[in-house]
Amino acid sequence: MPFLKKLLADAVHKAASDPRVREAAKQIYEDKVKPSAEAAWAKAKPEIEDGLRRAKPKVEQAWERAKPQMAEAGRKAASEASGLADRLRSELRQRAAMRTEDGPER
Repeated sequence: MPFLKKLLADAVHKAASDPRVREAAKQIYEDKVKPSAEAAWAKAKPEIEDGLRRAKPKVEQAWERAKPQMAEAGRKAASEASGLADRLRSELRQRAAMRTEDGPER
């Protein structure tokens, strides 16, 4: 399998470095891919914009309902983080005190 993989990689590299292949790829892109993509975008854009326009009020309403819950969750997380920091400081003080009582461990 590694042989086939290397053979394919070499072929792709050789084709990519060939100016004729690059020019053919550029022409295909300019003549077929780009116009097709532009046409698809022109068709989809109004539908996307309409969907966004219709969704915007619902998203705003959902945010207004969720905002107090988000604020409460933020306060709760801050409180829990503060409590955790306090417990950690206390634990560190206790361990430091135990080390000083025991003397140097080296």
